[in-house]
Amino acid sequence: MSAYCRRITAGTAASTAAMSQIQLRRAEVLQLPREFVVTDRRRGIALRSSSRRRWVMEAVGLRSDGGGGVEEEKKIRPCSYAVGDQRAVGNLVGGGGSGEVVAEAGGGVEGDRTVEVLVAAGVTVVLGVGNRVLYKLALVPLKHYPFFLAQLATFGYVIVYFSILYLRYHAGIVTDEMLSLPKAPFLAVGLLEALGAAAGMAAGGFNHDLMYYICYSLPETAILSGAAIPILSQSFLVWQLLLSYIFLGRRYRFNQLLGCFLVAVGVIITVASGSSAAGSLMEGGVFWSLLMIVSFLFQAADTVLKEVIFLNAAQQLKGRTVDLFVVNSYGSAFQALFIFLLLPFLSKLWGIPFYQLPNYLKDGAACFLNNGTISSGCNGAPLLPLLFVIVNMGFNISLLHLIKISSAVVSCLASTVSASFSGESTSGGGKEILVQHLLVKEDDLKLLVELQKKISEGEDLSDLAVEYSICPSKEEGGMLGWVRKGQMVPEFEEAAFNASVNKVVRCKTKFGWHLLQVLSEREESVLQDIQPDELHGKMQDPCFIEAAQLIDVREPDEVAQASLPGFHVLPLRQFGSWGPEITTKFDPQKDTYVLGFSRVFNVSGGIHAYAVKADPSIPTY
Repeated sequence: MSAYCRRITAGTAASTAAMSQIQLRRAEVLQLPREFVVTDRRRGIALRSSSRRRWVMEAVGLRSDGGGGVEEEKKIRPCSYAVGDQRAVGNLVGGGGSGEVVAEAGGGVEGDRTVEVLVAAGVTVVLGVGNRVLYKLALVPLKHYPFFLAQLATFGYVIVYFSILYLRYHAGIVTDEMLSLPKAPFLAVGLLEALGAAAGMAAGGFNHDLMYYICYSLPETAILSGAAIPILSQSFLVWQLLLSYIFLGRRYRFNQLLGCFLVAVGVIITVASGSSAAGSLMEGGVFWSLLMIVSFLFQAADTVLKEVIFLNAAQQLKGRTVDLFVVNSYGSAFQALFIFLLLPFLSKLWGIPFYQLPNYLKDGAACFLNNGTISSGCNGAPLLPLLFVIVNMGFNISLLHLIKISSAVVSCLASTVSASFSGESTSGGGKEILVQHLLVKEDDLKLLVELQKKISEGEDLSDLAVEYSICPSKEEGGMLGWVRKGQMVPEFEEAAFNASVNKVVRCKTKFGWHLLQVLSEREESVLQDIQPDELHGKMQDPCFIEAAQLIDVREPDEVAQASLPGFHVLPLRQFGSWGPEITTKFDPQKDTYVLGFSRVFNVSGGIHAYAVKADPSIPTY
């Protein structure tokens, strides 16, 4: 839009012809309040259109200082205005002398806008917390069908958003001009959202605009654990700042950048404390970490593009802002289109063969409606899933509204803060469990029932795992070792952490049916690294050998090639033989090097690093 700043000279020379050069929509002439007029007693005229834009003009009369001279006209300073419904126009005319007229229209607009942004941000934070909490509750009845819940949200939102758009169009809120805006930006929004969801799901993470996933797969595929995701998610804010700088020309002051940095650090500390997140990053691998970061790039680009759409629409609509349901509706429609095209890929990520997807969705719908024989164990549906869908929709709308009235970065900060309040800790409350299991295919339910009957008759689960399990852990009798929350799929995690010790329970995941047994529980150990040269120095002290416990968990063939004096050899694969006796052989109050107990020291780099850095006499292999 253009801003009009025009000086009009009052008097006989200033006729109505001068006023006619400025076209205003249904303008009304109002006398300025007395407090706007200062000592020179000039007449002030405010021209105000019926829209929210404000026009402030000054009529300068011919003035004589007693000698009949005419005062020199003052220079015009640039107008101050903002694009959008909020307009702050003032200080149109300035000069060096005192006693000039200064008209400030809507002087409280800036303050009102700040309050509006703060309120909107607060609502977004509250909805963000509710969104995450209700997603976890929605998975209670739909624990076997999280992929169905994701598709219900994606495709259901299209129907809801367009229904709201239809009502707003007939109410006159949405205009034909808004609906005729170019669709290419909306297509790009949908593509970015779909790519962000796909990349995040592949890496085992979190889709910022839809919901949140923590995925686990068998050892053949590297997937990030839940403990690593809170750290990587802070790249979203970094991408926001960078893209806003490039495409919107934003320049941020040091204190603003510092504030964003402190928010990100605070979230990492709050969410990931005690979860060994750094170790989880190392375990997840560079590729999956980079893929997760790329997924946040797609999502950040999506929100910045939405801000660009609002700014461009304000110009195309001559100062009016586009209704946010226009952006939401078309963006969601294109997102659903691209998600539909990616369904073969996405279903594979969830361990669902594409040819089985129709049956999976059918069973998911039956569980969601909580009727039929398949819906056993779906208590809480459809109420809990519907509550999540409604709150998630409100959360998405509030995020978009915040982008509209402020910026994508502010929207991101509100979403980031909500993560810290929602208590997304992946530490499992410091609890670790020792789990063994067996796995059969999804269509082998009859076999599962038979195996469960054999276990109830006294057979050992580990023996049955060796014979029947399709999981690679069958070679170790189905032993998964010590695990904590955030390392498994939600369905397996829920069943395992709610199971009593030694009780065999069953659960269904994307991999098939599981029979699992929790053998033991303990508080999460604090694992510390000790450098080879430091350990070598300690081992020179005879008292150290007596005071500490040294354990080597490598396989016997490896120990035969290289070993250290004083270490007890306890191969992990032979846990079944030495596990029951470990508490009689070792003192849990001593510092223990390598395995469990009160304090654990892992030899950094293993025996190879020890041989290279500390004692060259040790063979390498």
